[in-house]
Amino acid sequence: MKHKTTFEKLPQANTGRSKNWKTLQAICLLLFLSVSFTAYSQITVNVKEISLRASLKKIEQVSNYKFFYNESLPELNQKVSLNVKDATIEQTMQQLLGKMELTYKKEQENVIVLIRKSQEKQETKKVTGIVVDEKGEPIIDASVQVKGESNGTITNIDGYYSLMNVPESATLIISYIGYRTVNLSVKNQNTSKITLVEDSKMIDEVVVVGYGVQRKRDVSTAISSIRASDIADVAATSIEQALVGRMAGVQITQPNGTPGAGFEVKVRGVGTVTAGSSPLYVIDGVPLSDDTGDATGITVSPLASIETSDIESIEVLKDASAAAIYGSRGSNGVVIITTKQGKEGKPVVKYNGYAGAQIVTDKIDVLNAYEYSQLVFDGHNNAYYDQLRVAGKADLYNPNATNQERWNNLKTGSMIENQGWMLPPEILPYVRGEEGLVDTDWQDTVLRTGFITKHNLSVSGGNKNIKYMLSGNYQNEEGIVINSDFTKMGFRVKVDVNYNRWKFGGNINLTRNIYNLVNTEGRYGDDGVLSLALGAAPIYPVRDENGDFNYEHNHTSYGQSKLNNPVAVATLIEDQMISIQMLGTA
Repeated sequence: MKHKTTFEKLPQANTGRSKNWKTLQAICLLLFLSVSFTAYSQITVNVKEISLRASLKKIEQVSNYKFFYNESLPELNQKVSLNVKDATIEQTMQQLLGKMELTYKKEQENVIVLIRKSQEKQETKKVTGIVVDEKGEPIIDASVQVKGESNGTITNIDGYYSLMNVPESATLIISYIGYRTVNLSVKNQNTSKITLVEDSKMIDEVVVVGYGVQRKRDVSTAISSIRASDIADVAATSIEQALVGRMAGVQITQPNGTPGAGFEVKVRGVGTVTAGSSPLYVIDGVPLSDDTGDATGITVSPLASIETSDIESIEVLKDASAAAIYGSRGSNGVVIITTKQGKEGKPVVKYNGYAGAQIVTDKIDVLNAYEYSQLVFDGHNNAYYDQLRVAGKADLYNPNATNQERWNNLKTGSMIENQGWMLPPEILPYVRGEEGLVDTDWQDTVLRTGFITKHNLSVSGGNKNIKYMLSGNYQNEEGIVINSDFTKMGFRVKVDVNYNRWKFGGNINLTRNIYNLVNTEGRYGDDGVLSLALGAAPIYPVRDENGDFNYEHNHTSYGQSKLNNPVAVATLIEDQMISIQMLGTA
């Protein structure tokens, strides 16, 4: 029995359902767009007399809009009022900004950027370029920003930068730590290659620490530093004199006023009783010995070979790290001096010089010839009266008795003048008050105004491969004591060479110092000129009637002390020291 199955085509009942489904989809899309539009367009806000900034934040709270603006806009603090209900963003902003010189633009559907009306009309462009240093090397992470706007960026590893939407009238600010900030007009200046120059005022961010160069903020050791600009205008005859009072923890004193004499430098005070207290000096990486010689009353400074104008920087290492680097020689601290070097560019000629004078501002107040004679007269009479009293002859005392009468009252035989109770005859005219007598101020005879002249001439320059610096200096310093002076002549050459991967150079410094010395520190018995000047009697002249030095006070009669003529001592005793120092590094 066979079964026969018959398939019949049924009516398409779902055709209408498909049309209804499409209609439903269209209605849902319209509803979604309507809801979305309503969400962004319906703004209801009612505020009175609050700042524009606060009003924008209120709109952000009741809608999905986000506002962006430059915080420097003064209008942000302006008081405004706003009263809208179910308003669009266009209606809201029109009422809010009113007559302000502000407008807005939509960056995205719900992002509103507040700008000035003048900016709206400006054309913008893309600005690109590279930032390099003076050597042409790219500077990484340099800041490039549009002045007055938040639009900015930093350079990449190759020094390149790129900025979008930069107004044609804008100004770019390019900055980097340790370099001078550059302002460039986008319209009138080339921004494709920007060169930054090191700022000398910020170089002190970098210090030399003996084992290399580090940024000062990264150094944990105790360091004081001074740059060339700090002492450029200081009228000083030596490096130590220029540093007085400029470094914390560094004590610099002048033991005497001898021209060219070294100073005493102590770092952290005196740390030992038996050993020396002077620091170690390191010039361009070369430690110097402090055994540079001495002479009458002075010690030659290790820094006498360096001209102040040739110094680039001075660092003083003050803690235990100095000993860790330089051993026991650095136990009293280390003074590191770096000299100047040539820079790339055309030859630069510089001259530094000054002239000055040293004067005595306050002399010691001593007796004049008349006061001195009266004092000697009274002193010898006191001794005479004392001798008479001991001999039981006090009733014979007469202050005006002659030396022969005094002798007859106390002694017998021939008269001997070497007696303290007898009167020196040279004082008697002064005691009687005679006028026009010799009255010598011995301080004036040995002291003077000392003139100082100092000159430095340098030539520097170079290119990428070689840099050079040559300098010569001359200094003449007269001491305030007659016939004392110091003369210094020096010459320095410093060359740095860059050839492919090789770097080498040399530095030679040659100095000749001449010291004409006068003993100013010794006792009067050791021919110390100042002691002699204070002790010499003002009743004697410097020279006699023949023009020769007067030595009348160089005797012991009448109980007086033996003194040399201080002017003769300063003039006739020759004490000259010549010091030649050469410092070379390579």
